[in-house]
Amino acid sequence: MTPVGLATVPRQTAGTRPAGPAPPPAADSQSRKNARGAAFLAFGVFIFSFQDVIVKWVSGGAYPVHEIVFIRSIVALPIVTLIAWWDVGFAGFTTRRIGLQVLRGLLAFTCFTTYYLAIAAMPLAEVVAITFSSPLVIIMLSMLFLKERVGIDRILAVLVGFAGVLLITRPGSSVFEPAALIAVLSAIAYGFNAMLARVLGPTEQASIMSFYSTIVYLGVSAGLGLVLWQGTPVESTHPSLAFMSRPWAMPTAVDFGLISITGVISAFGFYCLAQAYRTGEASVVAPFEYTSMLWATLLGLVIFAEVPGPMTIAGMALIVGAGLFVIWRDVSRRAGPAPARRKPAAVRRRPQSSAAP
Repeated sequence: MTPVGLATVPRQTAGTRPAGPAPPPAADSQSRKNARGAAFLAFGVFIFSFQDVIVKWVSGGAYPVHEIVFIRSIVALPIVTLIAWWDVGFAGFTTRRIGLQVLRGLLAFTCFTTYYLAIAAMPLAEVVAITFSSPLVIIMLSMLFLKERVGIDRILAVLVGFAGVLLITRPGSSVFEPAALIAVLSAIAYGFNAMLARVLGPTEQASIMSFYSTIVYLGVSAGLGLVLWQGTPVESTHPSLAFMSRPWAMPTAVDFGLISITGVISAFGFYCLAQAYRTGEASVVAPFEYTSMLWATLLGLVIFAEVPGPMTIAGMALIVGAGLFVIWRDVSRRAGPAPARRKPAAVRRRPQSSAAP
């Protein structure tokens, strides 16, 4: 049926059954946008999972993490620049908050570098699960630094999420992996990075923030390469330390191609994530980020024969549950109490008198 107001409603003929009410055009349009946003996000985290696989694959070779970040950034920079130009034009590349842009780039560099160092020594699924505690870190940082009011429900969600992190890392036990602390550092750096993005958000476009972050990646990774150029490989030590302290080496054609692919993945992956949150409602789209935990588990199992144990699975469930609870509470608050539904006037009946026959 054509929506009322767009065309004449046809007359109902005798014996025909009226069709159900058509959904409001605005609601239907938003549903389509949410579906597109969810698709963008699901595809973005899917291709990011392959970036993690490539980095873990080459982490055991002759290359340090900062060389991988440098090559990745060299490949990503033209793509990020083109996206930013398409988004805001050349005039939009100027910024009056260069200090905050550089600081955010340093935080992003710390976040991703420590993430790569962690996956060099730990199963993919465990690292992804630990870093998914970052939304809970953001809640704490917002409360401490942005003075936002946080209810007891969110505080409990933070505690449950960090209980999940403890189940995965198991500090003090014989199975504790020191690289888990690096993954926690990655989640904390991401939390500070996201908080700074909220500060920059009113005046800076997301594509421009990505552009400046990529420039910082290039500068810092090149600086680390110069400092450690004459270093000595430390292959006999911890995998994460070896991955950090190796001197640069000329990559083979195959390895250079794989590392270059991570640059393409990062550029288009971040574009998909940005499009996801620009297209759909954040509260609807955000839960699809947790699909990356599924891909990390499957790819880790198939490629690296990594089988998560019961404690890891329980910790992952707590972290995901706490994150989804925070999203659900946010949706509930925005929606507010549902208005009481009143019966149509045609079906209301007057109370009958006791004297009625």
